[in-house]
Amino acid sequence: MPEMVHVGLFGHIDHGKTALAAQLTEKASTAALDKHPEERERGITIDLGFSSFRLGDYEVTLVDAPGHADLIRTVVAGAEIIDAAILVVAADEGPQVQTGEHLVVLDYLGVDRGVVALNKVDLVDESTVERRVEEVRSVLRGTCLEDAPIVPVSAKTGEGIDELREALLEVLEPPERDVDAPFRMPIDHAFHVKGAGTVVTGTILSGEVEVGDEVVLYPSGKVVEVKSIQCFGRDLDAARAGDRVGMALRGVREEEIERGHQLAESDSLKVTRDLDLEGVEVHPLFPQSLGARTMVHVHVGLRSVPGYVVPHEDGFLREELRPGESGELYVRLNEPVAVREGDPVVLVKMDLPPTKLRIAGAGRVSGTERRETFKRVSERRGRVTNPDHMGKGLAVVDGLAFNKEHAEKLVGEEVETEGGVKGRIVDTHGTRGAVLVEFEGKVRTGERVLLRRVREVKLDL
Repeated sequence: MPEMVHVGLFGHIDHGKTALAAQLTEKASTAALDKHPEERERGITIDLGFSSFRLGDYEVTLVDAPGHADLIRTVVAGAEIIDAAILVVAADEGPQVQTGEHLVVLDYLGVDRGVVALNKVDLVDESTVERRVEEVRSVLRGTCLEDAPIVPVSAKTGEGIDELREALLEVLEPPERDVDAPFRMPIDHAFHVKGAGTVVTGTILSGEVEVGDEVVLYPSGKVVEVKSIQCFGRDLDAARAGDRVGMALRGVREEEIERGHQLAESDSLKVTRDLDLEGVEVHPLFPQSLGARTMVHVHVGLRSVPGYVVPHEDGFLREELRPGESGELYVRLNEPVAVREGDPVVLVKMDLPPTKLRIAGAGRVSGTERRETFKRVSERRGRVTNPDHMGKGLAVVDGLAFNKEHAEKLVGEEVETEGGVKGRIVDTHGTRGAVLVEFEGKVRTGERVLLRRVREVKLDL
């Protein structure tokens, strides 16, 4: 069997992705080529379409991802399962907002191989084609597809399709498949087939599976049996990482399965509503900061779940992560997801208008435990009013406490002067909140004193 690779079709609505897929396709599969009833009615792709064709020694699976502004979450799902990309840009319109969003998704998910199909060249003259090539090259600058070839094509007439195939073959390089890891397959479609029962389709991310194996449906935890396996009409006894397959399952009804549910080995995934994310990068063009309790849609695997984020650093609260900054995020999700440590996560702000970049950032799962509290560093600044009270080597410091009662709670706390002299509060002084501090060195009248305290903070998420 030829080696399978997965190529995603990305680009703005009506730029011709589905028409291009029809030109390339030899075998259609689930939701391919706008089969969804609502897609026929609305004239746009609302779901992931899958089809395939032979290219050299490869079996290429085409993943047709929607371009409409409201369907960006499905685009993220498509990018999760592809090895290379065809970015489609219409020659009569040029790059649009969603063209840029799709490039951001590809960047965050590490899809760095692909070609650009400059479609609809039959609608424009040669000088317009040349201008659009320069515009596209400018948009690609600094992205994962910066050096991608740009091929003028017409999905309507077939012009340039052979050149597009050749350019794609040049950039294809299948990634190393993780066959030795536990079996895992996110489900993108589930339906009933007469005589077969419940059938699911997906792309195997890791491991191997055989007919007769028992696997777990996550996040429900239900154990199911693999009755049969097919790959674009071919019956298989087994399948492995990288294969695009349909599986008939015993022990579950299709209405119990949703997109983003996963088949995997028992105990190989963690079901949780709590995610710690490391290496989160907020995109420089994202128009907002991510602060505590900011709601985002979290895309992990093929699931899109809303949740609240909390920026922190080793458990210490941060006020926000600003565009262009990196850091850690804790996320409390509204619904459980099934994950492994290291899974990529993309954060999307769906309530922004489609004229703004809604891809907030991306990171990787580093933990799945619930955090009830965080740490916060509070600072108070005081001033030395007497550097040697009564000749006892103790300094009087004002401004660290509100009153005597508050000052009593500070006894034992460490402080430091602006000159770096450390000290410890040993007693209160008077009734207005002054304290006595034993410093390790000499201090002077008027010198500023800083008190830092770490306290636990509980957030209502």
